[in-house]
Amino acid sequence: MPVERSHRPGSARRWIVGLTMVIVALLIAWASGVLNREPLQQGGYVPSGTSDDPVTLSESTANPPSKAPTAPGPTLVTAPEPPYSVTDTASLTLPQERRIAQGTFFLSEGTTYLVQFDLSTVKAEDAPGVGMYLGATFSCRPAGGGPGGVIGGTENLLPGEPVTFTNQFLLSPQRSGEYACSLLVSAPYDDVAAAGTTIELKASWGVGPVTSRARETASTERLPMTVASGSREFAFSELVSGPDFEEDQLRILASLHVTTCTGVNGSREQGRAWCAGKDIDETGNTFTAESRLDVVGDDGAICGTLDVEKHEAEIDKWRHHQLLHLDRKVAVPAGLCGSRLRVSVVVDNQGPAAIVVHGQNSSLVTV
Repeated sequence: MPVERSHRPGSARRWIVGLTMVIVALLIAWASGVLNREPLQQGGYVPSGTSDDPVTLSESTANPPSKAPTAPGPTLVTAPEPPYSVTDTASLTLPQERRIAQGTFFLSEGTTYLVQFDLSTVKAEDAPGVGMYLGATFSCRPAGGGPGGVIGGTENLLPGEPVTFTNQFLLSPQRSGEYACSLLVSAPYDDVAAAGTTIELKASWGVGPVTSRARETASTERLPMTVASGSREFAFSELVSGPDFEEDQLRILASLHVTTCTGVNGSREQGRAWCAGKDIDETGNTFTAESRLDVVGDDGAICGTLDVEKHEAEIDKWRHHQLLHLDRKVAVPAGLCGSRLRVSVVVDNQGPAAIVVHGQNSSLVTV
């Protein structure tokens, strides 16, 4: 007789309950995985813990906090700083042009610097011809471009007579950086008796910081001008603060580029000749260049004089033009009668020819 298996209700119920619990557990596990997923930056999802997890952004990248401005770092100094100087020697044979005394240095924004050059030479006594034209142009330029300074001078060299050019200007850099300076010396004419003459040049220049009270007077305020025979004219005039210099020294540096009216030639500037027919005398002229330091009272009148320095010079038709330099240091006492000082340079022409004071290459610097 076959054996009959009995199906008890309790066993079936247990099997159903167990299956239900497994299904519920699977549902719970699935729900838990969904809830633990992390968002992508584009809004999609990847399973947590896989190699495709999004990179967690740091606070400084995802939402950078505001930062207080930081002070600029120190400026990189790439060349020597002032005081700085250059000396050089060279030969020049007419006609020739040479650039000498080249140098580079570093200037700082917010500082004012005095730059001054000297050029000395002499034409040998046995050299051919009488007058030999010599011109010099000293220039300083920032390496990155922008305003710099240019000054110079001219003179006819006479046999056996030493000549020195000295001139100056102030530099106030708009930004810190390198500046390059050099001196261009020129004797360009080949159709003169002195052609083939060789001269020896000695050049030097220097740059150094000065105080904020330093002033450079624009030559264009009064120059160029023609000073007639028997006349006296102010070539430069500058007012500075008296209290700034009390119980201290004031230095006057002036260079006058002048031409005697022995003819019209050589007197041209700003597109015209400054020697008229009535001004001409082939003898040339004798004149006095005078630097002055006066005290100006509250009423605008001169109430005292601290210094007068006179330099007499003669220019004949052979020398024809000249660069004359004045350098004067004056002690300024306390208790001035006025609050302003007048720095001036006066030309007193004894004639017989008139004399032109050029704006180009004339300068006045007060430090």
